[in-house]
Amino acid sequence: MRKIPFLSFMFALLLAFGQASPTAAHGGIAIDGSASDWGNLGNGSCPSAPSDNSGQVLDLSHTDCGLGANAGTEYVWTDALGDQRTDHWGGTGNLDLTQLRITGDANNLYFLLRSSDITNCNAQYMAIAIDSAVGGTTFLPDSADTNLPWGYERVVVANTNKTGYFTNDSTFTAAGASFCSDANNLWEISIPRADLGLAWPANAGDYNFAVMIACHNGAGGTCNAGTSDAMDVVTTVAGNTWNEVSDGTLNHSFTMGFSPTAVTLSQQQATPTTHTLWVIATAVLLLALATQHRLRRG
Repeated sequence: MRKIPFLSFMFALLLAFGQASPTAAHGGIAIDGSASDWGNLGNGSCPSAPSDNSGQVLDLSHTDCGLGANAGTEYVWTDALGDQRTDHWGGTGNLDLTQLRITGDANNLYFLLRSSDITNCNAQYMAIAIDSAVGGTTFLPDSADTNLPWGYERVVVANTNKTGYFTNDSTFTAAGASFCSDANNLWEISIPRADLGLAWPANAGDYNFAVMIACHNGAGGTCNAGTSDAMDVVTTVAGNTWNEVSDGTLNHSFTMGFSPTAVTLSQQQATPTTHTLWVIATAVLLLALATQHRLRRG
């Protein structure tokens, strides 16, 4: 009977091993200008893209989205077609945001921004402001002439001249990676989560986001467009983007988390391989048989 506590320990070890490795959203997003490793919208039980000027979250309940066995959540926003301002690029689709997607894992935050028609990757200046703490700065960097209703701690920026983030003291740090595909009409961006000062996992509502596309001036900054340099933004305000930013403020923001579907210990962990489980189970069984043999002889 002295062996029973040891066997209980081994069985507990077997159960605990199933909670070993942290999971990652989608198993990682490749920054290559392709949406193939993002959720497969409209496939089987995977919802179609949300209606104009609205967003939704894909999670493990959407089994046909192709998020992966240990996937995290993905936020999808559909922006109205043709609502961009026409101050620059002749009102072409280069600056017409039509879709935003965000996901994250323990290492990075990932963004996909799709335009209606990218003919020149030098046209876009993307800015994603993140509010993660009390305080911060409300004025978007690079002289974008656009305010927010709350203070940000980081602004992720990507264009053909630079990829990285601004802190709320207007300091820019090059970080992460970005890729523009004119063939697929989209940009992908990744930024290390730690650089953004964000926790993993994060509940929905932990962080505020605001998103703007401006005209890129070819030198890493924004083209001047008067009261606000924003050409298109994520907003629920109908009609042209000017209706949202004519007062120099991007008022719309949204909150989200980036984590496994449920923030519990069991769902924050990856499942161990079948081979590993068999090895441990066999070892426990052999120990149990050996113990029974000793007890019968004693």
